[in-house]
Amino acid sequence: MIIRMPGQRSFNFGLGFHSRLEPLSVYHYKVKVSATKRDERNQHLKSAKAFHFTTGFTCNFSNNLQFSWEAYYQFLWAIPIKDGNTGQFSIINSVGGLSDVIMANNGKARNILRRKYSYSNKQIITLDSKGIGMVPVLTVRAEF
Repeated sequence: MIIRMPGQRSFNFGLGFHSRLEPLSVYHYKVKVSATKRDERNQHLKSAKAFHFTTGFTCNFSNNLQFSWEAYYQFLWAIPIKDGNTGQFSIINSVGGLSDVIMANNGKARNILRRKYSYSNKQIITLDSKGIGMVPVLTVRAEF
């Protein structure tokens, strides 16, 4: 939702709840369960869940100068990770190929201050101040 205010200013916020299924190959790949046996042990996996919250403020001083402040928070749960207490495998960090591990929906993660922004598809100067937790991103943009 965007709320437009006088003086070329706007305030925005949004929230959402999402789920994601993995590619079918994740569920049906026969993982190694012993030295000589493979089995489809990941068919029980459920969809990963995520909650998002974002808020921001924008002020246009001119056609070439804009001030923007945004904060973003995402909490993920039920992420497929390697079953058991060993290993560091998580499906959300997988970039390709088939994972040869037995997984369970026990993973949790969070993303803070992830943002994407473009201004007229031109090169701009961006100054960002980032932190941990619900700390805002301060961006000053100037186009020359």
